[in-house]
Amino acid sequence: MAAALGLASWSAAQEASASSSVHDVGIFSDLDGAVRITLPGRVDAAQTRVRLDEVHRTVVLYEGDFPLKVYALAGSPPREPTSAPSVVALLAAADAAEVGPLVSSRTAVDRVSATHGVIPKDGDSDSDGDGIPDRPHARPRHQR
Repeated sequence: MAAALGLASWSAAQEASASSSVHDVGIFSDLDGAVRITLPGRVDAAQTRVRLDEVHRTVVLYEGDFPLKVYALAGSPPREPTSAPSVVALLAAADAAEVGPLVSSRTAVDRVSATHGVIPKDGDSDSDGDGIPDRPHARPRHQR
């Protein structure tokens, strides 16, 4: 039970970290406005990827297969294939400033669209269909 509560709290916290246009379907969604998520102090930019979800108008930042944070799109998703820096440009200014240093033109971009979908990768589990990964895997440990 505690693990389920922790996962639901994680999901609610992820949603709250984005703007109000991200909607969490989790059991603690009433607490979304009170929660703020910060990125870990150390993120390996060489291991990041982003998921652009056109259906939910969100971007999820991952380190490997671990979802770190969900951001709401501030702009319309492009129709053509896109790079991570161009996805960052679609975020609100504060979010773009946070994500920008963690991605490059080599960063993988997974795309979810209403017409094409995407084959989920590890860490992309979204059983309630809100676009927010609902089950984090262990975050990679960094060597010091």
